[in-house]
Amino acid sequence: MGKNLKYWYFRFTKDFFDNKTMMDLKRLPAFSGYRYIVIYLEMCSLCLKCEGETILKIPIVTQGDTYSSYLSQNIGEDQRAIEEAVSYFEHNGYLEIYRDEFNINIDFIKMENNIGKSSTSADKQRRLEHKRKRLQGNKNQMIEQGEEIKEEEESVFSKVLKGR
Repeated sequence: MGKNLKYWYFRFTKDFFDNKTMMDLKRLPAFSGYRYIVIYLEMCSLCLKCEGETILKIPIVTQGDTYSSYLSQNIGEDQRAIEEAVSYFEHNGYLEIYRDEFNINIDFIKMENNIGKSSTSADKQRRLEHKRKRLQGNKNQMIEQGEEIKEEEESVFSKVLKGR
C-alpha cells in the first residue's frame, strides 16, 4: 500500500474569479491581468510550503533584499510584473506587506480562512463516500421509477455501500 502523504491546500470562494477585483484584472490589455492572477496564486502556493501559514515570510539576508527578487527566483516571474501584481493586490485588500527584524512578510488576508490540510487516505475516504452516495442515489432513482433491482445487482450494491 502507498504512503499516506499529507498536504496543504487552499480553496477558492465561489466568487473568486467573478468579483470586481478579478474582473477588472482580466480586462487589462495584453493578458497582464491574467498573469497577475497567476502570480497571486503562485504566491499563495508558496505559503502552503510553510505548514499552512497565510503569511509568506521572506528572509532578509542582505540590506538590498526585496520581496520581488525573492519571488522572482521562487516562482519564475519577472520582478516588475511581481511588483505590479503585489501593488494591485495590496491596494485591493488581498494582501499586506510589512517588515520585521528578520523577514519581509506578505500576509494573504483573503486566504486566512481558505487553507486546509488533508492526506491521501482522507482523499480515498472522500471518494468512497461520494461513490456510496452516488450508488444510493441511483438505487433510489430506480426504485422511484418502478424498476426492480436484481438480487445479483443488489448484492454488488450492498458490498460497495459497506466498503468491501
